[in-house]
Amino acid sequence: MKYVVSLYLLLCSIPLHAAITEPGCAQLLSWAAQHDQKQQWQVTPRYQFPGISRDEVLVPVFGESVTRWSMEDFRNLSQWMRTCRQQFLQDGDPAAARTLATASGAMMRLTGYVQQFDRSRGEAEQAVASLLAAPESQGRAAAIELAQQALRGTNIRRELRNVPREFMRPLMGLTNIHGLLPQRDIEALQAQLGSGEGVAGTSADRVPGGADVEAQKDAQSRAVASQSPDRRATPPTTTTEQAETSAPAESRVAASQSLDVPDISQIELLPPPLQGGADVTQTRLVGVRLGMPLEAAIEAVQQAGFRLKDKGGNLHKLGVYQYWLDFAELEKGETEPFPGTMTPAESRAYQTRLGIQSVQSGKVSLVAYEGRVGRISVSASTFDGPDAVKAYVLERLGEPHKLEGYPDVRWYMVWHQDRDKQTLDDTQLRIEAKQMQYTDLVRNVNVPYTQISYSTWLCGTLPKCME
Repeated sequence: MKYVVSLYLLLCSIPLHAAITEPGCAQLLSWAAQHDQKQQWQVTPRYQFPGISRDEVLVPVFGESVTRWSMEDFRNLSQWMRTCRQQFLQDGDPAAARTLATASGAMMRLTGYVQQFDRSRGEAEQAVASLLAAPESQGRAAAIELAQQALRGTNIRRELRNVPREFMRPLMGLTNIHGLLPQRDIEALQAQLGSGEGVAGTSADRVPGGADVEAQKDAQSRAVASQSPDRRATPPTTTTEQAETSAPAESRVAASQSLDVPDISQIELLPPPLQGGADVTQTRLVGVRLGMPLEAAIEAVQQAGFRLKDKGGNLHKLGVYQYWLDFAELEKGETEPFPGTMTPAESRAYQTRLGIQSVQSGKVSLVAYEGRVGRISVSASTFDGPDAVKAYVLERLGEPHKLEGYPDVRWYMVWHQDRDKQTLDDTQLRIEAKQMQYTDLVRNVNVPYTQISYSTWLCGTLPKCME
């Protein structure tokens, strides 16, 4: 019974949505006149909104924070602004009408983000509820403390291996969702979880601190792919590796430090956040959805940490019809400059750094027709094996129409908009997870990782379905 009560209290602690109130045209104009494109506020750890949507500016006018608006609220705002613009034009005040139009455009660009907040809020509430509903134990106490850290923005992925398996899913969910939650919701979830003080586990159950991680560095660097049961074992030791193993561990660590090679065990890699369900038309990758304006999609990807690499357009031909497809490519990751002449030891360190950077890099490609995104492709990497990636994706999206591959090697998954048949105009999503590896020439060990490729497109949006 107490767990049911905990769930009830959690749901009550999150503020419910209330419809916004309609202001008069004069009040709308006074509010819209405050819009300045250079003024932004941090609505979530990941996203910034225009200054006129700040609570202290917006709530006195509409009665509700924009982070809790519904699509009906946005539709109402659009209608109110349109009515008032017409009124100002009739009154011979085109400047006022333009002011309303500019502010309206800025607000309407927020609709996709606010919908994302609502979905993220629901997932976070469910994750916290599952933690609170678990029987009291040392593992539950450690999980609640990690949940608090995740809500504060701390990267807890390295600590997840030390908590019971039943807590890993909600904790990973909170880690992925944190950047998409407004501060108001984060604080409500933190209050529901409590401080977590006085419930720390024994030494056998506690979450390791920085000293524990440092003590395990050398072992982790040689077994990075076997940190959990879901990860693939390190490849068999080669003759070169056997010779390396005979050397003292201290010598190996000292050599890597002297050559300035990062410890691979300290690098965190995960696939981009994948949100959606069985309806693949609602699937989002790194905050981008099909059909959104190209410029808004580029901005969303940049806010996810990618930088714009290339942007342009190509003229395509379909029969006698010619059409333009706009495109944009964004990437994440650094490129190691070629240093010129190197000693053999420096060459090994340089090639090792290139291998690490290739694992860390990622790319997003967008294709748009008439300014609307019709295809999204994302590449990323993770230390989780292909089987773990498959389990993660199937949990998010359900069973695919097509599933091909081999355990621990490669999985290829395809979803269609219509789960009974494939058509030329449906929305399609393809995901491939393939085992890769790079060679750490300093430590003489092959490090496995998984390359993931996401591709989703709306064929009906493009004159030709781009395969």
